Amino acid sequence: MKQYKLFLLILSISIALFGQKDNYSSFTDGNYIVDGLGVSKLEYERYKDNLDDGVFSQNYDLFGSVRSLYRNDVFDIHIDFDDVDEAGCSWGVSVAPADRYLSVYGITFQDGGANVIDECGNFGVSGHSSPKFLSHYETATPGDVNILFDEPVIRVQINAGKSVTITMTAYDENDNILDESSLQGTSELAPISVETDGIRKVVISGNGIYVLDDLMVQTQNLRGTFQGDYYSAHTDETLIPLGNAFPYSQSGTYTVIDGENGTLETPIEFPFPAISGDGEFLDFIIESDWHTKRPRDMEIFYTAPNGEETVVASWTHPDKYDPEGGCSEDLDDFLENGSHLDCSLATPSYSIGFFNSEISLSQSDSLTLRILSAWSEGGIILSEAWVISGDLCYETVSNSYLSFDGIDDYVEIPDHELLSSNGDDFSVLVKFNSTNISTDMGIVTKFHSVNYKDWGMIINGSELSLEFEHSGNNWRIDTSTILESNQDYAIGFSFNYQTKLIRVYINGVEIVSETLPVNDLSDTDVPLSIGKFGGPYNDRYFQGVIDDLTIWNSVVTSNEIQSHMNGSLTGQENGLVGLWKLNEGSGDMVYDMSGNGNDGTINGATWEELVQEEDCPGYGPSPEFGNFVFSRDDDMIAFDFDSDPVSG
Repeated sequence: MKQYKLFLLILSISIALFGQKDNYSSFTDGNYIVDGLGVSKLEYERYKDNLDDGVFSQNYDLFGSVRSLYRNDVFDIHIDFDDVDEAGCSWGVSVAPADRYLSVYGITFQDGGANVIDECGNFGVSGHSSPKFLSHYETATPGDVNILFDEPVIRVQINAGKSVTITMTAYDENDNILDESSLQGTSELAPISVETDGIRKVVISGNGIYVLDDLMVQTQNLRGTFQGDYYSAHTDETLIPLGNAFPYSQSGTYTVIDGENGTLETPIEFPFPAISGDGEFLDFIIESDWHTKRPRDMEIFYTAPNGEETVVASWTHPDKYDPEGGCSEDLDDFLENGSHLDCSLATPSYSIGFFNSEISLSQSDSLTLRILSAWSEGGIILSEAWVISGDLCYETVSNSYLSFDGIDDYVEIPDHELLSSNGDDFSVLVKFNSTNISTDMGIVTKFHSVNYKDWGMIINGSELSLEFEHSGNNWRIDTSTILESNQDYAIGFSFNYQTKLIRVYINGVEIVSETLPVNDLSDTDVPLSIGKFGGPYNDRYFQGVIDDLTIWNSVVTSNEIQSHMNGSLTGQENGLVGLWKLNEGSGDMVYDMSGNGNDGTINGATWEELVQEEDCPGYGPSPEFGNFVFSRDDDMIAFDFDSDPVSG
């Protein structure tokens, strides 16, 4: 069911304009590594935004540890310990790894067992990555080597050696043994590994002296999300100036109704100019030349001939006070380094929106830029804009999904305070595809009894309905929207605790809104059920596929709804307190990727694989990302929008 479109930004800028650097993409800064090649911050950010959080890290700026340099189709974390500069040639200057890798990889080495030491200590081993490794010496580092993982992983491997028997044991979060393997060490290091679902700790043991190096980990949430090599296609750019296509909006021409979020009472819309040329829209870059008068949340929507609107890109322009820097020197600097400078009076700022649908350049007059919010009430300055165009092609390779039979299949997540409002804003988003929509059934519910239902989204006579109750007061929102079988839907609701307003969404469009007639949603101790009416009903099971359940302690924005529809949420978004992708592919658990640990148990539902193929012509060996083989040929088209600063 998943229709993720994970995007790879491979921009090709001409040598004359930006300069060429050997062995890297054409405007890399070299500080970011993707599968062994240096990429720019912009390229890196695009990878990171569209894959599960933690796939790629900013290598050499932190430790020099490698996440992507040795990335293959098995492991997505690689620690070689060569970043420990303070380690010396003797035990007197050896260094315990401890929590050195915690913030980047979520990996902790408990005290004792082994320290990082330099090979100049002459341990008489080979086959390690020079010059540093972990070494165990019973007198100096007594005890076993204990490696802890913040999130469950599915495979751990490390190279080990010396003339002793070395054992690796895997444990779950309750210290139950999951897997174990042993290795008779020699002077040449060899791999030892454990592999199973739900690993939270490995213990490495052995008597005497032994050496460890090159820790490799396959994380639970990244199963099957990355394969193949980075590939860059180089083509010439095309610059097309378009004048004042997007003029500025002066103070007084719009009203900010939410001071905290800058939400506009009436969004500002600018139609796209006509653009000639072949290819599809890939990205849209906007520049604002005034330090405070800049847009905030933006989107681009496509208007079909029948008048139906579809959001095809959404993003947020940086704040002047962004702690990482809200400005750049110029477009070249932005493409190289992203937004990284503190903003002065006239320092330009840039942002980029990634298209999630194939829209050709010839359809540009069907596109509209919409500004949803602003960083200031004093005006919005839009200076220049660019489109990056090219050939966009997706080939769906395979995807795991959880199938419910409509008889007795469901998933249950134990109760937690984050699964209800509890005096705070609250939102729930989920995707599904039912093979029999005419049957009454629960999609996601938290029902305690007939008179006490925290909240629930159900199908009632082919219609999406929501049910709430508080202190015995039954209340239902009927959307009056008839759904169809075998269709993908992204649905959800938001609850504003202050105003008591509940908004209901289907496929990103607000369908209905009503005010809760009581003070708050109920909060009982009942589990959350996926795929059935819960509580006393314990029936009306869902038939089909349920996907990407998210829970928020905030009122979701249009950008967050769009990110959910695109499948690009990582679990690290502000306000996101629960994320169940339901794509593990095996086992009887579904994992909460938000980091809050509210994992669920599968009861009867089965894992299946969806395989679809499409001829995808492109440049040479295409890289494979997650569920898509992606190849593209990039041009760059520039808009030139002259606008003068407005006073006020």
